[in-house]
Amino acid sequence: YHVVPLPEAGTDSFTFSEHLIKLWVSFIKSGKPSDVYPNVEEWVPFTSQKPSTLVLDLPAENFPDPMKERMEFWKGLN
Repeated sequence: YHVVPLPEAGTDSFTFSEHLIKLWVSFIKSGKPSDVYPNVEEWVPFTSQKPSTLVLDLPAENFPDPMKERMEFWKGLN
């Protein structure tokens, strides 16, 4: 059973789903994203000293510390 409906072929959702599957398979096999996202050569590890997020979209992008401003705001309330 599928909890959510499967995307229809040819839609953006279907394309994204295919890309995501290829990306995970490639990452599991080689530790690197596939050529589906040629602008992303690696998944930068997330650490507390150097937070980084891979935003999976069309196209995908690595964002270093994407929530920095938001976190600084909350830290400033102490």
